[in-house]
Order: sequence, then structure tokens, then C-alpha cells
Amino acid sequence: MKNKLALILAVVLGLVAVYGFQKVLQNRQNDFQNKFKPQRIAAAGERITAGTPVLPKMLYKDVDNLPGKIVTESTVTADDIMADDQRFLGQVINKTVERGEPLRWSYFRQPVEKLEQKLNAGERAVTLRVDNVTGVAGNLVPGSRVDVIGTFPTSTQQGAAARAPAAAGAPMTGATASHTVLLLDNVRILAVDSRTHDEEYVISNGARVKSYSTITVAVSPLEANLLVYAQQDGALTMSLRSPVADTNVPEAQDVSDKNLLDLAATARKDRDERLKKQGSLEEFVPQP
Repeated sequence: MKNKLALILAVVLGLVAVYGFQKVLQNRQNDFQNKFKPQRIAAAGERITAGTPVLPKMLYKDVDNLPGKIVTESTVTADDIMADDQRFLGQVINKTVERGEPLRWSYFRQPVEKLEQKLNAGERAVTLRVDNVTGVAGNLVPGSRVDVIGTFPTSTQQGAAARAPAAAGAPMTGATASHTVLLLDNVRILAVDSRTHDEEYVISNGARVKSYSTITVAVSPLEANLLVYAQQDGALTMSLRSPVADTNVPEAQDVSDKNLLDLAATARKDRDERLKKQGSLEEFVPQP
């Protein structure tokens, strides 16, 4: 009886071992097949030169001759270029590919744009503080050109005596006033906050918000020093320029409490004459 039970147990254990061994072999065979099974990947259907936005019509969607072992996360698959996959549509390729060449996501990674590459020889980049008033109410974008206007406190006292330092403990004399002057004209904006492209906005509650607190401009070394000092000593305001070249425009004049009324009268007279020459408002405003 004992021999019979031992025999039955041995047979059962043998069957279990055979089943387990077959299961292991099947799993390894499946892994091998999956590893080397050809996968559908994306390839160029024509020669595509670097810098071209790639559209699905330019590609093959049914290339399936690449073994799975060489299809990695960097490989663009057929599923990636389906019409409903917006992350692929219209992306600019950074490498020229030949017809039939498999595509990789690295071909669509754009190099990080360095701000210094936007500077011409001899230029420096300087960042200025702005707000909704001094920054033209959120309407400045990279590429805009502005005039930089400074307003500084001055003393009503005149001459070198007014500029000389007061003796220790002596009371300050003379009322304070303001003086507004055009510091620099036609200054190019490189960046608004950290944004270097005019299509980049802050997203708030699903809406695009054009808000910023700084602008970075391209200037000469001397102009950079001038702006840094002026920003500490007074208030800077940006005046947005038209993209159309100015012709026969009078030079801006410094404004202070002494000449404000006279300049205001001159400005009104010049405005009346200018509007008469320009005609109606519809003719004056450039049409898009």
C-alpha cells in the first residue's frame, strides 16, 4: 500500500514539474517573440529637410520591419502620428531625414535658445522693472521697440551750490520737483520676464494673461550703465514705438515744472496740425 501511494505521489510531482517547466519555456518563448516581434514605427515618406514642420502626410505609418529590441522610447511609432495625436502635428524637425528613414523624438527636440544669441556684437542685455503703467499695460512683447523715458527728482535750487553736499547736520533747503527726459530711443526688447517669444503667455484659469514685471533690452555698454543708474535714481517708463519708421518727427524735449505749460501749448498746436494732415481717424489708424 505504501509503495502504491509513493508511486502515485511521484507521478503527481513529475506532472507538476513538467507543467512548471513547460510554463517557464512558454514564458521565455513569449518574451523572445515580443522582443524581436516587428513593431509599426513612423518613417519619412519623403526627404524632409531640417527646419520643416512635419505633417502626417509626409510620413509612412505602416513601416513594420524593425525588431522590437531596437524600438525604444525615442522611436516615433505609428500611433504617435495618428490624426488625434496633437503632440506630433506641426512639430519642426531639427535633422534632415531621407525617405524611409525611421524617426526619433530626438529629431524634434529644439535646442535651448540662449538669450546672448539674440545680441548683436557690442550689445549688452539689461533688465528693467516695469508695471502695468510703465510697461504699456501688458502690450510689450519680445521684438517690440520702445523709447525709455526717465523721471527724476530735482531741486528748485540752481547752480553748483544746489548740487554741492550739505554740511553735516544742516537742514535741506529747496523744494523738490521732477524732471522728465528721454533717455534712450528705439530700444529693442529681447525678453518679457523670461519669455523670449511673443506667443508665450501666462495661463490663468484657462485664459491667456499678458502680465509681466520686467523687460530685458539690448543696449550698448554705456547705455547699460545709464539705465542701471537711472533705474535706481528715478522712475523709468516705456513708450511703445510704431513698427513704421518715423519721418519728420520732432525730437522729444525735456519736461520740468518750469516749461510744462509752455510745452503743453506747443504740443497741442503740433497735434492739431498733425491731425489735419493725417485726415480722419480711420485713415490714421493702420489697418491689419
